[in-house]
Order: sequence, then structure tokens, then C-alpha cells
Amino acid sequence: MAEIDITKNIRLIELLKTDMLSQLAGLCEELLRPGPLSQREERLSKLIISSYVLSKRISGSYEQLDETIADNLRLILLDNKSTGDKEDYSELLKHIENRY
Repeated sequence: MAEIDITKNIRLIELLKTDMLSQLAGLCEELLRPGPLSQREERLSKLIISSYVLSKRISGSYEQLDETIADNLRLILLDNKSTGDKEDYSELLKHIENRY
């Protein structure tokens, strides 16, 4: 029975990886041409959902992924060499911290 569970888990992980690559490729393609924002949000949403489910399959917890994201955001905010707008990272960190 355990062998079936392991095989099922591996199969699901492979399907999630394939879905994530597909969503990312589609998003990159859509960013090259004008189109409705809703399509891009749809792709991003599916990519994030697959990321969470994959994380749960690997580490066992959605909360653990949120904690890791928050830790990485804190590191980005502390990094003086960081490129990008730290305001966006700070806002995202607050959003994640306020979930719990």
C-alpha cells in the first residue's frame, strides 16, 4: 500500500511541475503581446496554486511555504544590493504576515 502512495505522490509532483512550466511559458508569451490583465492574473493564479500544492507534497505544509517566503522577503529587504522596489517586497511581507 505504501508503494502505491509513493507512486501516486511522484506522479502528482511530476504533473504539478509540468503544469507550472506550462503556466509560466503561457504567462511569458502573454506578456509579449497586449491582452487582458485577467488572462495574466489567471495564469499567475494557477502558477501560485500549483506552487502551494507542490510545496505541500514536498514539505507537508502551506504554512511552511508562507514562512519561507516571509523569510526570503526579509532577506531581500535587508540586502543593500537588492535590485527592485523594496516597497513591493515590504508590502508583500505585510500581506503574508497578516494572513495568520
